[in-house]
Amino acid sequence: MHAAEIEAPSFLDLTARQWRFDAAVTACAFDAGEKRVAFALADGRLAVTPAADAEPAAARRRTAADSGRVTISPRRRPVPPLAPFAVDDGPLDLAAAGPDGFLAGGAAGSLVRITGAGLHGALATPLAGPVEAMTAIAGGDVLVAAAGLVVRCDGRSGMVRTILHYDGRAAALAVSPAAARLATATDAGLVVTVLDGTEDAAPAADRLLGDVAALAFAPDGRRLAAGLSEGGVALIDAGGPRLAVTARLGNYPAPVRSLAWSRDGRRLATGGAFRTIVWDVGAAEGTPVHAIETGQPRFLVTGRVALHPHRPLVAAGLENGAIVVAEIGRRDEFLLKAPGDGAVLALAWSSDGSTLAFGTEGGLAAVVGLPQHLFK
Repeated sequence: MHAAEIEAPSFLDLTARQWRFDAAVTACAFDAGEKRVAFALADGRLAVTPAADAEPAAARRRTAADSGRVTISPRRRPVPPLAPFAVDDGPLDLAAAGPDGFLAGGAAGSLVRITGAGLHGALATPLAGPVEAMTAIAGGDVLVAAAGLVVRCDGRSGMVRTILHYDGRAAALAVSPAAARLATATDAGLVVTVLDGTEDAAPAADRLLGDVAALAFAPDGRRLAAGLSEGGVALIDAGGPRLAVTARLGNYPAPVRSLAWSRDGRRLATGGAFRTIVWDVGAAEGTPVHAIETGQPRFLVTGRVALHPHRPLVAAGLENGAIVVAEIGRRDEFLLKAPGDGAVLALAWSSDGSTLAFGTEGGLAAVVGLPQHLFK
């Protein structure tokens, strides 16, 4: 091969640890201490890797003395392989559990805890049906919906107790930041429960919402965003004895399966459109809602979105496998990952915003260490 034919490494090659599996990567998560990252696979396997990179991009960064040009040198050693292990016989859901572990559940109703020591084993009490939805709670517990029950799993002991009965099939769960309220979307409606048990569950907001594909509470614990399967987003006041839809944001060409609130509760990023949609929703109910033009329009649906925890940046995973990062309110985008490897199914920032994990339908999993100078 001639020197001119040698392909230069991409930005992703220089900054990420990447692994390829023979099954789709359906979910990814950092543990609470952000020491490890887990990837759930569609065939029921789970892969876990240290969050820290032995050769971080920051350590391979060089600045030319004459021009000030910044470059990142290639790795000296190959990325260590990642061996997944079997958890279930079907697609997995995944959540951080306890101070340094994970909980994974799948089609057979099994719940498996993965501890900081790398141990894994099924909980003593399997569920009566397939895991339908799962979400972590502040403090390390995990809520799991399966077979008409939402159970609370202690992230340390693994003990399970029932907290809610529901009709139909659960499509999404969300917990308010202080773990005061649980929202459960099922094909029979939307229910918001007060987790401390001092109040009865509120009734469904309204079947006019249609099927709900995603849920996310705002930081205030009162406002709830619901991504709709028919395309669109409903904003709901979930803080009172009755649920009230306060705004309905439509004109989405695809189901909205991904929602992300900013830390101050003023921005809501959504998937399901031909560009990254970020709404300015203000800091409280009653504030006029309007879209903030962000990134580039395209004839590709944005499947997953993730807001940077500290900067006005949004990462978007597209249906063609590309991942772009844009500053909210600007059209410029940074191409983090080129198209390929199937649609992006999983996307998550670390809490300090220095690392982005993702997974694709084609089986690519990656942990990307982003140099601090990249997004100034």
